[in-house]
Amino acid sequence: MKKLILVLVLLLPIHMYAQTIMSWNIQYLGETKFKKDTIVPEIVRIMKESNADIIAIQELVTNTYGDSCIIQIADSLNYNYIISEKTTGRGTERYVYLYDTSILMNYNYLDSSLAEKINREPYIASFRYKCEDMVIRQFHAVPASKDPENEIMQLEYYGGILCGDFNINDHHNAYNHIYMFFNSPLKGELTSLKTDGSLNNSYDHFFVGKQIKVKYARVFNYEYEYDK
Repeated sequence: MKKLILVLVLLLPIHMYAQTIMSWNIQYLGETKFKKDTIVPEIVRIMKESNADIIAIQELVTNTYGDSCIIQIADSLNYNYIISEKTTGRGTERYVYLYDTSILMNYNYLDSSLAEKINREPYIASFRYKCEDMVIRQFHAVPASKDPENEIMQLEYYGGILCGDFNINDHHNAYNHIYMFFNSPLKGELTSLKTDGSLNNSYDHFFVGKQIKVKYARVFNYEYEYDK
């Protein structure tokens, strides 16, 4: 018996850095996926296909199975990785950055200044490639039923890249302050999946500082079948 899994991946090549960045909310990346022999190798396959130099992952579980998934992925890609500490609010999880060995990590940290205002505070990292520095912030808002608008309005950033799962559509007024400083190369596109596998909302986003030139951006939707 076959089961169909659809996974959404956002690809963003940054022309000025000659880098490709992927943001991927892999739901509950942990024990179930690790114990199913075909799932982590399939995640690796699609990452290789993307040619992404830096991969931002949301929703890593907080137990050792999450670590095991990332170690297996990093070893298969021959990439470095860094896993955040646990987020501090309800629905705790961890974030991950995987990155090519040609890229240096300057620093990384959970944005503790937002810990009292956001359940899963953003994870910030600075990377250096060919003498250029780039800051990426990834974020996973509370579900749509729990007022993600309020969390998004706390994100007072002014450059670099902001990516992740925001849980409200990109035309919402909560993004007005973000659009003052960022462009959204995928604005208006459907970027989230329903349980039946169809594209639905535009919850997953890339916001790119207006000083950064984007060569192209796309939503990558692929099918995966495995024995149940």
